[in-house]
Amino acid sequence: MADMHDPRSWRERLGALSMPTTDAPEFDATAAPEDPLALASDWIRTAIEGGAAAPHAMTLATVAPDGQPTARTVLLHDFEPGGDAPYFEFASNADSPKGVDLADDPRAALVFHWREQHRQIRITGLVSSAPAEQNAADFRQLSTRAKAATIAIRQSAPQPPEDEVDRLLDEAGQLLAREPEFAPESWTLFRVAPTAIEFWQGQPRSPQQRLLYRSAAAGWTHELLWP
Repeated sequence: MADMHDPRSWRERLGALSMPTTDAPEFDATAAPEDPLALASDWIRTAIEGGAAAPHAMTLATVAPDGQPTARTVLLHDFEPGGDAPYFEFASNADSPKGVDLADDPRAALVFHWREQHRQIRITGLVSSAPAEQNAADFRQLSTRAKAATIAIRQSAPQPPEDEVDRLLDEAGQLLAREPEFAPESWTLFRVAPTAIEFWQGQPRSPQQRLLYRSAAAGWTHELLWP
């Protein structure tokens, strides 16, 4: 069905679109390292240094208690590629929809997409939360405005009138003025421990490459996949 601005159907309009034509960074999936976290580190670094838009943005998918899948964009807050417990970290309230989902089912999926570099990383894993003292320390590093908003806002609940929003923000600001070290118990650093990581790279003039790593008892296994 067309709209008043363009007589073509959406199928026609979407079919006429093209992907970026810039060259992708050099990558040979057959020569990839045994450790996917090392490769993830390299790709994230390349995205940052290569000027990808919002290189730390990632899609987080969870499953609600009623079985409904949900997804949203969050920011990579920290990344631990080494040691025995690697993780991808994001921050949110435990009483947010994503927090409620993860309390019921700790399985989650992440997707990074850097379109300028024709790259994507898909991650599945189990989510845990950081120790309470680390959550509190992280909250205290936020700006005063961000802390007040986090305290005042009831994420995804119906928003009240503007004057009520102002009142809640003012109350939160007063609380922080009285107790500069205050940190709500709900503020949480969520850590996704990967069980599978898939790397995808497109290329305008070459075949796509897909490389899947799976966690195993003795490290990681990996294999190439059809595009």
